[in-house]
Amino acid sequence: MASESASDFPLFPRPASVVFTGPGRLQPAGLGQVLVSPARAAIARRFASAAAWKTVLTEHPRLSEFEIATSPDAPQASSSPPPHGFVLAIRESGARMKADDIEGFFSGLQSLWQLSECKHPIPEADISDRPLFRRRAFQIDLARQPETAAELMRIIRQQARFHYNEIQLYLENSIKLPAFGDAADPDGLTMDDYLRIQDFAADLGVLVVPSLNLLGHMEKILRHPRFSHLAETSNGPRNPRQNWKNDICPVLPGSRELVGQAISEICEATRSPFIMAGLDECWTIGSHPLTRPMLDSAGGAGRIFADWIAFLHDRFAAGGKQMWMWEDMLFYHSGALDLIPRDIGMNIWHYQHIEEYPMYSFQNWRRLDSVHELASRGHPFILCCGPDLDHLHSMVRYAEGYEPQGLLVVQWAGSGVVQEIFHSPRALASQLLWTGDYPDAKACAEAALGCPSEQARIVAELWERKELLPRQAGGGSHKCPRFWSWPANALLRRSLQSMLSSWDAIPFKHETLDVQRAFLAAAFVAAACDWARENAALAGRRMLQRNLRKSTVLEQAAKVVSEAELVADHLPAIAMAFEQKYAAGI
Repeated sequence: MASESASDFPLFPRPASVVFTGPGRLQPAGLGQVLVSPARAAIARRFASAAAWKTVLTEHPRLSEFEIATSPDAPQASSSPPPHGFVLAIRESGARMKADDIEGFFSGLQSLWQLSECKHPIPEADISDRPLFRRRAFQIDLARQPETAAELMRIIRQQARFHYNEIQLYLENSIKLPAFGDAADPDGLTMDDYLRIQDFAADLGVLVVPSLNLLGHMEKILRHPRFSHLAETSNGPRNPRQNWKNDICPVLPGSRELVGQAISEICEATRSPFIMAGLDECWTIGSHPLTRPMLDSAGGAGRIFADWIAFLHDRFAAGGKQMWMWEDMLFYHSGALDLIPRDIGMNIWHYQHIEEYPMYSFQNWRRLDSVHELASRGHPFILCCGPDLDHLHSMVRYAEGYEPQGLLVVQWAGSGVVQEIFHSPRALASQLLWTGDYPDAKACAEAALGCPSEQARIVAELWERKELLPRQAGGGSHKCPRFWSWPANALLRRSLQSMLSSWDAIPFKHETLDVQRAFLAAAFVAAACDWARENAALAGRRMLQRNLRKSTVLEQAAKVVSEAELVADHLPAIAMAFEQKYAAGI
């Protein structure tokens, strides 16, 4: 027992406290039938169904409200459940999980789900676990890369294993609100899709938060003839270098009618008690003939911005929702920060590393502790950054001096980004969101990818070298055309499986990570060969649906197939060439 540590317990993220209690082991199959209290049986069954957790749940009156056990006499943990957490006793004879509240109950269910799929017997231990952050969120950018409802539900299930309890769907016009009409993205979510995703996520203990943008980043709606006259720059920008049509004019009655209707519709549809209103990067305020004279009046652009925020705040409040927003423009449009309601929540984004204190969002052009500025005024807030682990760790350390509600792992996707590349960094980040500790990459590879121990070590070394992980919040190197996004997720999963299953068959062994990285690159392209053949017809149909030239379809398919066949036929010999040719892209 003394030789074992928390890192030996097969859960990820690693629990806050693990005390090993004996030499025995519980077989994972022992979690295939469990008892649950009648009060929470329906919730547990819906969870098991959504998770595809192969267990049989039976009601038992002797169990307390937030309790699950393998038998009525299963062992008790040596401590009481912590706030918003749970305790778990594992013995050779059985297991018992007891939570403090519904949040802890879901976290406990997620842990039992993981343990039931272990490939090895589970050591006897007492677990006491609770989150560092109440809100553990990740974001998917659907505005630039729409995904199907089925794909989103797969991603939610994938991340719920690691104690994420919130997903923010960045939408812009990628949800078919009646207010948007034909200006909605034809590939966006229908309202029925949204409701189905929301119900599915709730069954896993995950809250779906819609993230709109209701001032800047409205260019896709403003391109539509029905709404183009509402653009702030419809008569040209006040700054010639800002010749964009991203911002809606905040003083036009038509703008308030459109946005007010959209708010009413999303408030009615969503279960979330709060909704993101966006409001980042709205640079062109003061360009419209109605707003330009207001720049010279009391308050200037800051007053215009604050008045629009107040309008949005009132509309969200009328719908029973709390308004949240990105904070950046409050420090750009002077005076706005002191004019807005203090109950507005803030998504504070910093995509560069924090050293002594956060630096301002726009490429750190101004040193400013925006967290202090907002927290001191009483605004609730969460911290937001990309999937880089060092950056996340610095954010967690910085947050120790404040009381953020949570942390959001942000993903911005250019058209064609494959969602699967974000699974690994999200899984790794879950440790930081759960306990604040830097993750054990090998343990994560085993939990997230199902890798055997030796292959997990290789994958972990690649992760630690920042291979296979997106470099920034806004992307990753494995991209494909937008129409290929959905089948491409299968490609990425299969290519990684190809790498793992083929590792022992490679005819040479070299200990340097360079060769391992080259082999991994080759495996990705080799898997693309099979995928391209299988999905050529689907790819072609989707391209043609987007009115793209047939020659474009053929060129793209030929390129993928030729590269994949080259590697598939000459995998060992070509590995070093791939190291040089693709090192920058992998």
